Amino acid sequence: MFSCVHVDKIQAGKMAEALEALREDPYSRRTGELRSAGIHRIVSFVSTEVPTDGDGLLVHVIDADDEHSVVRFFGLDFVQPIVQRWEGKLVATHSHDAVLKNIAVYDVRTNP
Repeated sequence: MFSCVHVDKIQAGKMAEALEALREDPYSRRTGELRSAGIHRIVSFVSTEVPTDGDGLLVHVIDADDEHSVVRFFGLDFVQPIVQRWEGKLVATHSHDAVLKNIAVYDVRTNP
């Protein structure tokens, strides 16, 4: 199992819109496609911890088969429009190149 974290800085004044975008639940209706791409779980949330020039952070924790599954995730036909709709409007413009560098180095599981 591979886990990574993707963090987007929410633009100033856009926290309510970012929360609404998450409430739209963009991924759960496509679980079959996610499973086929090797994605097991996506946990998304907002945090108000942020540098002074934004409203907060939009955080996605992605559990996948391997790092290639995460690359496939960002290339899925239904994920691209979501990313394009959010980027530059709700969250600061950014690259996904760093996603594979955000690999969990500490992983404690409390259930067997």
